[in-house]
Amino acid sequence: MQADDLDYRGEEALTLLGQVVAEQGRYEYFSDLASEMGTRGWRRIIRLADRAMKRRKRNLAMEVFEVALTPGRHLDFVTKEYEQLKRGKWNPDPRK
Repeated sequence: MQADDLDYRGEEALTLLGQVVAEQGRYEYFSDLASEMGTRGWRRIIRLADRAMKRRKRNLAMEVFEVALTPGRHLDFVTKEYEQLKRGKWNPDPRK
């Protein structure tokens, strides 16, 4: 049980780190973080890619998806969002 709690806390810390890095525009960390995050949580990948797109760094947004696309809980969804970005459509809100 402790190991599960530590895994959860590690994922939570990774999410928070991603938020800080995105808000501060620390683009040099985006790819490494996305690689570490994988597709276990889709929101944090979308957040990094969206920040890159808002700063007109489309190549960085693409790279975020490319390195994150590893087996994980949300692989299908993240892949779908990546495919939309490749087609030139970007909408970070999945409800639209």
